[in-house]
Amino acid sequence: MPRDNAKPRNPYAIGDPRINTGQIVRVGDGWLLNSVSTAPITLLDATFDTAKDVKRILEQSYNAPKESIRELAALIEAQNLTFKELRHTLEAYRLRCFPIFAKLKSESEEYRNAFPEQPEPAPNETMTREAIREVFHDCWYSLKELANEAGFPYSAVIAHFAGKRVSAPIQEAATKIALRLRLIHRREEIVSDLRYRAQELAGVPPTAAEVLPIWEGELQPAAIAREVVNWFRQAGAINLHQIKVIDPDGFYGARWKLTGPIDRLTCAECRELMKRAFTVKEIPVVPVHLGCRCSVDADISDL
Repeated sequence: MPRDNAKPRNPYAIGDPRINTGQIVRVGDGWLLNSVSTAPITLLDATFDTAKDVKRILEQSYNAPKESIRELAALIEAQNLTFKELRHTLEAYRLRCFPIFAKLKSESEEYRNAFPEQPEPAPNETMTREAIREVFHDCWYSLKELANEAGFPYSAVIAHFAGKRVSAPIQEAATKIALRLRLIHRREEIVSDLRYRAQELAGVPPTAAEVLPIWEGELQPAAIAREVVNWFRQAGAINLHQIKVIDPDGFYGARWKLTGPIDRLTCAECRELMKRAFTVKEIPVVPVHLGCRCSVDADISDL
């Protein structure tokens, strides 16, 4: 099994004597890039050489974070890299948010009115040309799109809205499209507000909500790189070496446990780990995942 152990890693090489993230270790189908840090970063489905390149970029981030983010983003995009903890966190956030979002939708009268089960025919509402233009502007809809969608010459549409030649068919078609766009815009605002409230109730950190596509879409390479670099820099500052100094190699038989709040935000993995006691060599890397609130403490239950 290949290991990144050609020579001992010098913690001073990355500009901070507290930082020593250990050697690259094979873990299941991935590579653990910071084995002695408090928060794991596991690169999945990659070669050992790629793992070394990612680790080198992350260690350089202590001296040049912006350059490292750009370099890591390019590597992520070129090789389609996946980080276990980000994927785990994204799935966990989705599991928390979607039930809350569904409940908020069912209780919201505004949502029910905007999304009726039996759609009613569009109201026969009249709108001025100025009001139509304002809706088009708010919805990023151009007069050229109106001409293409309704089948009118673009010059005729321009003349109508400029007041040079008034056309009833153009006015009628523009009104229908404007009413449709206004309804779509209103629905998007309602859904956005409910999603934001669901994230708050689910305890999703605002920073994670900004970069993680909890509702749809894919992670952008730059967002992944920024999250991983920040994670690496924060995790490396405190490591399990402090605990191992107390009882090197488990010589004194000290036992350790994971502690933390137990509530609706505590995941099943952390709940299970909190039930166990660990030797120095068995202590899991904490936080267990992004957003984890666990910490390591001495187990004094037998004393």
